[in-house]
Amino acid sequence: RAKSDGAALFKQGWTPQEDETIVRMVELNGQKWSVIAAALPGRTDDAVRNRYLRLLKKKSNNPTDRTSVTSHDLLECQATKKGDMWTPEEDAMILDGVRAHGYKWQLIASALPGRSANAVRNRYLRCSTQQSAQGIARSPASPRGGPVADP
Repeated sequence: RAKSDGAALFKQGWTPQEDETIVRMVELNGQKWSVIAAALPGRTDDAVRNRYLRLLKKKSNNPTDRTSVTSHDLLECQATKKGDMWTPEEDAMILDGVRAHGYKWQLIASALPGRSANAVRNRYLRCSTQQSAQGIARSPASPRGGPVADP
């Protein structure tokens, strides 16, 4: 599968500008993924197609609805984060939330629009596991045994 400008070594989140480019180019040229990928450095045709399909899924909860995504739909999709990559800012907010409130996932999630308490907990566990593997100690006591919901 062709890369648009060489191999990307790390996963990177999609920007609103990239989403807009994908939508605009599909509106103008149809689903010519290699053409669209060529306009998005570091993105493959498969990655572009998959991103467009995720945008379609966000647009409609009906999986059989395969109507096109419009620029207006993008604005509505940006209100939810489900399925999107985590940002460094969100990671910092989770860590700050745990330091301030402990493992009250619902409370921490309320500061992260579009993220559920379970998603926040899972992200914290994943990041803390990676830090432990790198020799960075995790603080406070482990949340693994506790429920996701606040007590």
